Amino acid sequence: LVDRTLHRLSAAAAENGVSVQPPVMLTGAPRFQNENLKLVEAQLFCAGETMTSPDHEGITVFEARDPYEEAEFVAATIRRLVTQEGWRYRDFSIICRSPERYYGCLDAALKKRDIPCFVSQPARVDGEPVTRFVLGAFEAVLGGYPTEALLEMLKTGVSGFTAEEISSLENYAYLWKIGGTGWRQEFVRHPQGFGREFAPEDTQELARLNQLRQRLIGPLERFAARTKDATGSGISQAAYMMLMAYGMEENLPAYCLALEEAGEDALAKKQLRVWDLLMEILDQMRAILGDRPLPRERYYQLLKEVIAGEDVSEIPQTVDQVIFGTAEQVRQSSPRAAFLIGAAQGEFPLAPKSSGVFSDAERRELIARELPLGDPLEQRAIEERYLAYSVACAPSQRLYVSWPRTADGEDKEPSELVTALLGIFPTLRPLRDLPDVYFANSKEAAFSRMAARFNQTDSASGALRQLFEGDPAYRGRVEALERAAGRGEEQLEDSALAQELFGKRPFLSPTQVEVYHQCPFQYFCRYGLNARERRPAEVDVLQYGTLMHFLFERIFREPAQVRAGWTEEELEERVSGLIQEYAQENMGGLGLLSGREKYRLSRLCQSACKLIRHVEEELAQSQFVPQHLEWGLGYGKDALPLEIPTAKGKVTVGGTIDRVDLYVDPQGKRFVRIIDYKTGRKTFRLADALYGLNMQMLVYLAALVENGQEFPAGILYMPAAEPSVSVDRGTGEDKIKAEADKQLKMSGLVLSDQEIIQAMEAGAKGRFIPASLNKDGSLGRFSSALDGDQLKTVLAYSKRLIATMGEELLSGRVEAAPNRKNKIPCRWCAYSPVCGKEFDEKDVEQDKTTSQEALLQMEEALGKGGDRHG
Repeated sequence: LVDRTLHRLSAAAAENGVSVQPPVMLTGAPRFQNENLKLVEAQLFCAGETMTSPDHEGITVFEARDPYEEAEFVAATIRRLVTQEGWRYRDFSIICRSPERYYGCLDAALKKRDIPCFVSQPARVDGEPVTRFVLGAFEAVLGGYPTEALLEMLKTGVSGFTAEEISSLENYAYLWKIGGTGWRQEFVRHPQGFGREFAPEDTQELARLNQLRQRLIGPLERFAARTKDATGSGISQAAYMMLMAYGMEENLPAYCLALEEAGEDALAKKQLRVWDLLMEILDQMRAILGDRPLPRERYYQLLKEVIAGEDVSEIPQTVDQVIFGTAEQVRQSSPRAAFLIGAAQGEFPLAPKSSGVFSDAERRELIARELPLGDPLEQRAIEERYLAYSVACAPSQRLYVSWPRTADGEDKEPSELVTALLGIFPTLRPLRDLPDVYFANSKEAAFSRMAARFNQTDSASGALRQLFEGDPAYRGRVEALERAAGRGEEQLEDSALAQELFGKRPFLSPTQVEVYHQCPFQYFCRYGLNARERRPAEVDVLQYGTLMHFLFERIFREPAQVRAGWTEEELEERVSGLIQEYAQENMGGLGLLSGREKYRLSRLCQSACKLIRHVEEELAQSQFVPQHLEWGLGYGKDALPLEIPTAKGKVTVGGTIDRVDLYVDPQGKRFVRIIDYKTGRKTFRLADALYGLNMQMLVYLAALVENGQEFPAGILYMPAAEPSVSVDRGTGEDKIKAEADKQLKMSGLVLSDQEIIQAMEAGAKGRFIPASLNKDGSLGRFSSALDGDQLKTVLAYSKRLIATMGEELLSGRVEAAPNRKNKIPCRWCAYSPVCGKEFDEKDVEQDKTTSQEALLQMEEALGKGGDRHG
């Protein structure tokens, strides 16, 4: 390499008539303050017999577990030398071959120890906000306004839109699946989704969204018009005008000011340099392309290529800072210490790979004929070794070489740089698995080590915990770790805040009661903070259930004799008309729905007709008659809610009952059963009520019985989804219907009274209800039934659980404690990333409590005063 360079320089000098003096061999190396570093310069990668040293002072080799520990080692060592030996930050260089592996971990490790660092590497500009904005504008116009391109423009930080405005547009686009031409049309659909009536605030919100849409799309439409059939010069001018239309002259300075306020002065200055570079590029393209017609697609490709080829270098912000860069780019005159990181086999020195059209032999032949081609593999390998040699010889006092055992999911071996050093210094052994005390040499670094060992019980971990538990600045973070580790309870310390979130007299729905007992923290997020998961407006499972409830409510309001007279065609026509009515009122009309959604509605129509006929069949043989449909429980509604006194006041439970059926016996006693339509699979299990689950119907029944003159007859979940029957080919219709009836059989709990059971189902065979009678009048083996006193116990226990829940809410108890009986609700929980708790199948508590055992536990709990878990 040296000889070739000498030959090229001598030839160039001769061609230009410049004399060349004889080479001067420099000896002595006076800049080294360590004899071992002199030996490295003389012997590293040296051919032939190698001189060795009996010691390795000033030379350190470290084998890290991964790049994160490697970065921690570098930062901790720099901190140690600065604080204990009086070094300056400018005395250090950190050098690697693949810097992208250490972005994010090295800067974090340095930041934890307040170590200033300058990255000596030009940065590409195609990912900067301003360039992404202008390229995104081209992509939006060329792609027909795809939502992804528009959101990318908005989120660059220089669009002039606030975070709230961007979120509003993004949420509306997600809700209604806006894309393409949808952005160019006025928004007309409800900002809250299906099934909502326009309130005044909704109308205002829709108007605001349309203003935002016009602010976004207006400049793009003008840009599209100016660049259609335009010249290269015209497109450059249109791009500049588009940037001005978005207010870039104000947006960019505001963005830079925000960066400066966040302590990112260098990044702020970089944005201004990128803007100047972009203006220069547009000017050059205007001058070069001139007035020749040019498709905007081609202009975009050229602009993208030019921007991708540009970069900017950061300017050092202070004299005293660590230098970090690649072996071929870092520039520092003789640092006192150098850290060579990433010295894994094939990576530092880098193992060159063959590429291109020519073979290595052909490449050498063409180079010999003085054609300007890249070096062959052998030459590039020599250059890579020279790079490693040059940076290893850079420090004057100390050399640190490290590599990660694992990185990118692969095991790593030390490179020839490491093995060469071990050969020169026989007593040198790689350091590995250093103690925590080595890394914990700043408060923030010590906290990170403590957090990583939080669940360990050794003395070092305990000492670290005690240090931070007593520090007011870290107390909140320690408590967060305790909660994440399952050792702390989420508790609202301010009872006034709890009352503000949940109300002094909480009004609960049965769904809220169930959610709280599934997990109090989930309840807090959903109903306390009102943080809801985003869902697109589409005919999905939830919308299917809502629409099915609407159909059942409207159909069964018709008199029974009218329903009985409908033919299949008339029923289908009636259901289809109701679906159209629902779509018009809640979905903006069928015309706004996609073909897929229209198909789903047609399938739903067919399913609804079959289910309606099944319900008709059940009602025709039952003495229980639908009395109320969509019956509201609440103040000012159809019936009073359930009021439950507590130690802290009162809790009220209300909601809407799908259907209330009434039976009047010969003595005039009125019995009610509650029907709930379920589009999913729902099986009632009394033991679930022990833990506050499956209580919706029990709560409704308690409210009706307590506030009226009726007696409880039962609760029933009625399937509202078409059964899926799998039978062999040739199976008769009767067999298929019998299989379907099994799936449509109601689940729940009924009063164990012969008269009531026979009133619900003629013959009491258990075809429609979860109870049957034997020939002697006794209950069938698989009946789900309780006598009157037992049913009262269940209802009283349900009220006790709700009272306890109200007290806990007002006390601020909202810990992440999911109910783990037989399953864990965390898997599908939208708030699992927030709570920080991790539960899996091994945490499931298998619960095989029978109905009788559950009943006994309820009786015991009521006798003792009870608690939330019974």
